[in-house]
Amino acid sequence: MRSKKTSFFLFAICAILSAAICFAVVPKNADTTQSKDTKFNNPIATFEGDPDDGSSALMVPIPMKDRVYNNTGIQCVWASLECIGRYAEEPKLIGLTKDPECKSYSSPSGVAYKLKKINVIFEQTTSTADKSLIVKAVVKERRGVLFGVPGHAMVMVHYDEKAGIIKYINNSDNDLKVRTWTIEEFNKRWDGWICAIYADKDIIPSKGLAAKIVIIDMMKNGFIAPKGYVLIPN
Repeated sequence: MRSKKTSFFLFAICAILSAAICFAVVPKNADTTQSKDTKFNNPIATFEGDPDDGSSALMVPIPMKDRVYNNTGIQCVWASLECIGRYAEEPKLIGLTKDPECKSYSSPSGVAYKLKKINVIFEQTTSTADKSLIVKAVVKERRGVLFGVPGHAMVMVHYDEKAGIIKYINNSDNDLKVRTWTIEEFNKRWDGWICAIYADKDIIPSKGLAAKIVIIDMMKNGFIAPKGYVLIPN
């Protein structure tokens, strides 16, 4: 009889301890689940570039009104395309992130399929050995490009081999600031993907004229405005 009571007593203690452990573990698991469901984190937060100080002119001065935030955390590709599409004033790309077909991750093949479907002219490359589209679209044409890093896509707005820097806009950055990487950092992070878009009515060439205007004020003895005198939003 005493043996049965002892067994029952031990069983009761085990049950109480198990319940206590469950109560201790469940809240921890619940908190972990909750943290996964909260606002997504910046995928490149640990190696984000420094904010641009605005002291030098950007090759592609995309104004804040054209920058697109990655609200869902999984639309970095479409946010990047809409951003350069807005700057190019291509109506087909304005509101792209609201398109039901553009609510998730994508890839070069997915982008090619969508852009062909909506008749948007584009060009893209996918090799780290090929920087020709960067030079063409950013340096020469001043239109900006989507570029990829593993698991993320952003917009490049400046590429200067001589100065050894690139500048970009990260759609997962709450402030959507222009930020700077060294070329070495870019080469280390870049996955090879570059995509440029061309509006049916290409107004990008005329946008680049603002940076080339020379201002001479003859009322001030021929005062010549220095570079950056005409403010361009960044």
